Amino acid sequence: MYKFLICVISIILIITYSCELNDPGEPTYDNIYKNRNSTVCDNGNRGKVLFNEILWAGSYENNGIAHKDDVFIELYNDDFKEINLSSWNIIIEGDFNKTYLIPSNKDNPPIIKPSSFLVIAKTRDFAFPKADIIIPNLKIPRENYKITLKDCDLRLIESIGIKKGESLAGSDDLRSSRSMERTEDRFDNDGYRDSSWHTYCETNVNLDIINTDFSDRTFASPGVKNSADYGIVPDISNPDDTLN
Repeated sequence: MYKFLICVISIILIITYSCELNDPGEPTYDNIYKNRNSTVCDNGNRGKVLFNEILWAGSYENNGIAHKDDVFIELYNDDFKEINLSSWNIIIEGDFNKTYLIPSNKDNPPIIKPSSFLVIAKTRDFAFPKADIIIPNLKIPRENYKITLKDCDLRLIESIGIKKGESLAGSDDLRSSRSMERTEDRFDNDGYRDSSWHTYCETNVNLDIINTDFSDRTFASPGVKNSADYGIVPDISNPDDTLN
């Protein structure tokens, strides 16, 4: 009985001294993982903002003049809410390492709506006059790359490609360029898989989005639905497919 009382008293003392008056209570959390005010930036959910199309091959004017650095990256919002991409990071690793910050604009923030696209290009001066965001020093390797998207708190959202290897899709045949597009099948559609990508396969383009001076030789779909992922890329060696 005496031992039992000693045990009870010991337990009471332990509980008492573990609950001191200066107990800090619940820890204070910052907003790093919470949705921010949309005028600043938003955090994202992993896999909900996707790389949907990339043109690494540059553009070609209809007269054959090439603009190898006329590139773009298209993002797709697969979430149920609009997202402010201000200060999100696009990180390129491989043949070169570079981090691009999606610019903030208080008056016109880079907001991507649900089930919508946002096109980030190097310039609007050539093939893509309707690009949403311009990053003047944007550069995309033609091979040996890994491209990662992180939100404004540097949380991983999406990653595609590998640091060593050929591009997953897309083409440059020295006469025309074609973008690489995400397949529509979202099952097992990881960005590093060849099966998740295909080369733009239509024989024409939407003249509302491609400068008409480039539309015969630059094949891509920035800002609109991708070409069919079951299509066949035309063989320009075939007279029926020869460019004008």
